[in-house]
Amino acid sequence: MGTDFVGDHRRGPPESWVVPFRKDLSLRGRPESRLKWYFIWARRFAAYLSDRSLHLATREDAEGFHSTLSSSPGIGAWQVEQAADALTILLGSVFGQEWAWMIRIPAPPPPPDVPLPKGDEPAERLRYAIRCRRYSIRTEESYVFWVNRFLAFCRNGGIVQDTDSG
Repeated sequence: MGTDFVGDHRRGPPESWVVPFRKDLSLRGRPESRLKWYFIWARRFAAYLSDRSLHLATREDAEGFHSTLSSSPGIGAWQVEQAADALTILLGSVFGQEWAWMIRIPAPPPPPDVPLPKGDEPAERLRYAIRCRRYSIRTEESYVFWVNRFLAFCRNGGIVQDTDSG
């Protein structure tokens, strides 16, 4: 389509993995508008490996890259997931590494100012998740209200239908 980013012509000929990677991304339904970022993550991983070739990457390399990425300031959880998706496709499909389909993404640590939930109540766990995502207090109140209302609905057996149709 519009932008051709398959080969970076400033660095010489394109890498041998670029064309199969692009084809596999398209076959897997990744949006054309995001393909550029998949290539960026793949090239960042190649730079992370230093002088080694991508086909020699190990599971430890991939997990180390994700760990470094997730602890980097300014990198969101969605970006780490996108990078993991890119590496899974690159290493699993293009290079045939079976372990690539089992890459684990380390969970980001919660913000230091968000208190851990007290108890195992669904509303408390929901509050914790919302606060970690930095949603507004009004959003938190609304979500908790509707979850509590739904749980009460479930406890009461749902809707009682009137059987008197006379």
